Amino acid sequence: MSIESEPGKEWQTIQEEVQKYNGRLLLVIDNIEHSDKDEYLKKLSSLQCKIIVTSRQKTLFGFSDIIYLQPLEMADCRELFYYHYQFQERDNEMLNNIIELTAKLTIMIVFIAKAAYLEGFSLGDLYAVLVEKGFKLSEEDVSCEHEKTQNDETIIKQMCILFSIVKYSEQDKILLTFISVIPNLRFDFTKAKKWFKVKKNSSLMKLYNTGILEHITDSRTHIYWIHSVIAAAIREQQKTILYDVTSPFVHELSEELEYGDSWGKAYQKFDLIPFSWSIADLLDNSWENESDSTFLIRLYYVCFEASNYSLCRKLMDRAIEIDLKLDEKGSLIRDYRNYAELMLRLDLIEESLHNLDIAKKLMEELDPEHLDKKEWAFLWHEYGNVYYRSGIPSKALDYYTEALELDKQISDLPAHELSTDYSSIALIYQMQGDLSSAYEMIKYAIGIDTRDDDNSESIMNNYYLANICMDLVSNGYTEYSAEASEQYKLVVDFREKYSGRFSNDLADVYLEFSNYLYQIGENEKSLFYSNKACKIYRYLYGDESYHVLQCLGNEALIAEDEGDLDNAIKMYSEIMDYTENMDNLPISDLCKDYQNYAILLEQADRYDESNQYFQKCIDLLIEHFGEDSPKLAESYIGQANCNMGLENYSEAIHNLEKVKNLSTDDPLLMRIVYHKQGTCYAFMEKYEQAISRLKQALEIKDTNDSDFSTGYILVDISTVYYHMNRHDEAHDYKERAYNYLEEHYDSDLDSYVHTLDIFEDKK
Repeated sequence: MSIESEPGKEWQTIQEEVQKYNGRLLLVIDNIEHSDKDEYLKKLSSLQCKIIVTSRQKTLFGFSDIIYLQPLEMADCRELFYYHYQFQERDNEMLNNIIELTAKLTIMIVFIAKAAYLEGFSLGDLYAVLVEKGFKLSEEDVSCEHEKTQNDETIIKQMCILFSIVKYSEQDKILLTFISVIPNLRFDFTKAKKWFKVKKNSSLMKLYNTGILEHITDSRTHIYWIHSVIAAAIREQQKTILYDVTSPFVHELSEELEYGDSWGKAYQKFDLIPFSWSIADLLDNSWENESDSTFLIRLYYVCFEASNYSLCRKLMDRAIEIDLKLDEKGSLIRDYRNYAELMLRLDLIEESLHNLDIAKKLMEELDPEHLDKKEWAFLWHEYGNVYYRSGIPSKALDYYTEALELDKQISDLPAHELSTDYSSIALIYQMQGDLSSAYEMIKYAIGIDTRDDDNSESIMNNYYLANICMDLVSNGYTEYSAEASEQYKLVVDFREKYSGRFSNDLADVYLEFSNYLYQIGENEKSLFYSNKACKIYRYLYGDESYHVLQCLGNEALIAEDEGDLDNAIKMYSEIMDYTENMDNLPISDLCKDYQNYAILLEQADRYDESNQYFQKCIDLLIEHFGEDSPKLAESYIGQANCNMGLENYSEAIHNLEKVKNLSTDDPLLMRIVYHKQGTCYAFMEKYEQAISRLKQALEIKDTNDSDFSTGYILVDISTVYYHMNRHDEAHDYKERAYNYLEEHYDSDLDSYVHTLDIFEDKK
């Protein structure tokens, strides 16, 4: 049972279990890292059962009874030591002196005990050796929070001293140097034989017996790994020869990182990420050949998919340094393209363009005739990505189209490459507000995609389809809801199964799924997924990133939907303070924030302020998308609502005319326009024009009519006819309104229909 999964059914199961055991249930929640945003802690703390929560945090939301974990008692430390020190000698007083040097750190006690047994030291000799070599981690009794047990550098230095008390052979030292490069990465004898050229399993068992390696047996297979602290100490001790000794092994692992042209399965190599923790030490030494550069790039691809961007940057910096030294233009083009992609992921638009420009210059030097169509297509596609991310769809579309045309000329190009071109163009249509074209294009892209279902590149097409369906649903086309749900579930399941814990791609789908759930009124689930996304974004980008602000914006909209409009406006006001002063914020996201905030202000009857933010959105959209962009429609309708609230009906009609000029191929949008215009004319007592517009709205059919607009339009027509003293027609539309209500009951519509009761029929 996991409360990290979807809320609802699982939470209900927990409550049922608590009731079933009537206070006799014990829940254990292990290792809570961030308690401030964990809504489930408060819920859990209210359950009528016993709960134990473990955490490094000193306070936990919803829990007041705190038991601090104390250091091991000296008796426990002695028991641990004697378990691994298999001589019969027992001298507790001398052992106490030894343990006091270790700060009662478990890893130190175990290592010293094993080393002492292996070397045949008495307890007195062991203490003398440790003191002589300057080993001393602590002079006081410390808890797990003591600063010296949190200081890796201090521990590593002390571990280096401990190594010197064991007589390792030269062969052992070389083997340990190899293994130190893969901290916490588990391997069996078969892999050790391949990677380290180990001939006997006993060589590894010997190192386990000294306390250097960890070991378990799984189905009769010996599994080994090395603790990261011990590995770091070995690398520190061997740093002068680290590169020379380990480079053959590094290049061996490089082959395991390679997928050739089969992108999309880097997640299968996430188990090698612990290997990357030691790369910083290797980078301090001399990396100088193309094999080194190739390895760094291959590791970069895996780390990029795992969202380990800080390491990605180090890897790319060193790869470029090597390839500049070797003057390898082809490799440098690859490097700068990768660096541009990394900068784009970090929202550093100018740096991304700068690196692409360098790659382009090198391409011109290497292929002035543009004969290598595949490489040029790659480059143009990345330019398209930058301009798409920058909110400049026209430029992005030009580059994507150029890439597509080049790819079409390559006879043996895999179909999935073309699929990527088409899906990118679909995103441009979506950005421009042409959702029908976007939907058709992404469906075509999925149809020609030849990658299997376990490919992360292919799953992006499903993600794009889900988002396009969500936009269609939010525009009133609820028939796409089932498809949106299906696609989001597919992508969420894939990302949760294969992505790293703090994966950007996982956070992205959580956030978009949250937005969709809000659109269909499932606010609790929406908030749940928004919080999951926010937790990842905070880890990757910090508290003030625009990703985090997107999550907070979603929370504000949910607060409004739950009836807390004042708090929603306060939350969004704080968001706007950040976004308006933020560099590299995507234009589409800034427009969305202006629009959302304007809608909240409108609902609070703060029409003048709302109008200003709608206008900011309009100005930005016109600047980047042009005056005929369909994306302008919602803001023009918003301004019309504000003017209606201010009883400025002629201006509202003018706003709505602008929507009509944008597009007439969206029937639901035109229905809204005619309905609102009819309402404005009615308030202006221009009843003939009001009836004309309202009937135009009624003629536009909505197969779903999810907002019951047909019922509202029937009531409005009846009302206008009553004001015109045309009672027969008024009565006919009143009857139609009541019949519609009977077939499509809704409480709000019921109240609206009964406003007609004030009119007395005269036939």
